[in-house]
Amino acid sequence: VAKTPAECFDADGFFKTGDVGFMDDDDNLHFTGRRSEMIKTGGANVSPAELEVALRAFPPVKLVRIVGMPDARLDQIVVACITLKDNATATEDDIRSFLRERVASYKVPKRVLFFADGQIPMTASDTKVRDAELASLVAERLTMESHD
Repeated sequence: VAKTPAECFDADGFFKTGDVGFMDDDDNLHFTGRRSEMIKTGGANVSPAELEVALRAFPPVKLVRIVGMPDARLDQIVVACITLKDNATATEDDIRSFLRERVASYKVPKRVLFFADGQIPMTASDTKVRDAELASLVAERLTMESHD
C-alpha cells in the first residue's frame, strides 16, 4: 500500500527504516545492522553485522557469521561461527580478546565455533550464508558439547 510522505515520517521527522547505526564524532553515519537481525542477550541488543565487520579485520579469519542461539538465562547467546584462512591459527580466546578491544563486553560472543573450509552452509552462488542451516549446525554442536 503506497503511503504519502507525511505517513512515512514520525512526529520528529524520522523515517523508520529498521536500520540501526550510530553517528561518530565527525557526524558520519555508520550502519551496523537491521533491528530485525538483532540478537537479544541479557536485555541488550547486539548487532551481528557489527561483530562480523570487526572480525573481518582479524587476519586469521576467512569467513565469519554471528548467530543468536536460545539461552534459558539470557534469552539468546552470541555465537561466532568462523572459518580460518589456510594455515592460519586462532583460538576461541584469541577471537574474544580481539573483539574485547573493539566492542562493548556484552557484545563479545559467549561461544566461538570453528568450521573447516566449506562447512558453513552457503547459497549456490557462494555469496551468502544459509542462516537457518547454520543455526541447526550450531545447535547440534552446542548440544553435543553439553553432553561431553
